[in-house]
Amino acid sequence: MCVYLLPSFGHAAAGIGLLSGATDINQLSPEAIAIATRTVNGSPPWFIREGQGGELDTLLDTGSVDLAILFRYEKPNGQDETLLATANTYLVSSPGLPLTTGDTIDFKRLDGLPLVLPRRPSHWRSVLDETARSKGFQLTAEVEADSLRMQKEVIAANPHLFALLGPFAVDAELRSGRLQAAKVVGPDLKRYVTLAMPRQGNSTQVSRIVSTMIRETVGSWRGQLNPPASIVD
Repeated sequence: MCVYLLPSFGHAAAGIGLLSGATDINQLSPEAIAIATRTVNGSPPWFIREGQGGELDTLLDTGSVDLAILFRYEKPNGQDETLLATANTYLVSSPGLPLTTGDTIDFKRLDGLPLVLPRRPSHWRSVLDETARSKGFQLTAEVEADSLRMQKEVIAANPHLFALLGPFAVDAELRSGRLQAAKVVGPDLKRYVTLAMPRQGNSTQVSRIVSTMIRETVGSWRGQLNPPASIVD
């Protein structure tokens, strides 16, 4: 899921594209909206709607949003995207299961595990499936759910199930002891949270101010997408 704030043309409003819900940016998304609304005094209303990640790239390509926060599977190397944070992947379960008791778990040990995974088509699901194929097995999707909240509820209520999630999505549950997690290694399956600007056209004063404040906010959170006090990196 992505949430993006759509502008009206002619600078009647400014737009920010925000990946949230299914993509781990729970804390930064409302923070970005707060930054925008308190920074631009007297600005017109912000327009919010939900969609899929591919739509966000299209909105950037057409200049329909002024900036976007999104996940990439490779580090950004262009001038139009800035790396905000790097997120590892964790095998998450209800408390007490041996596989998630340690600090790390090898990806090969996912062979045969009953997993809660996002539905196809999904870029993240494709990455997971391709990684499993490269290791000589197929992932076992016992439940398919796009919503992060639903994935967490399902594994909390079903101790035999596991999910593959980012650290920011489960930070609160790990601190409360409701869930436990081990970092997936071999490979690490890193994802990169980027701040992206439109690939064509000039940036607005509003977008420049807000993008600077978003970078400063993440910097003050020590490269995390949640305020400090996270358990996992």
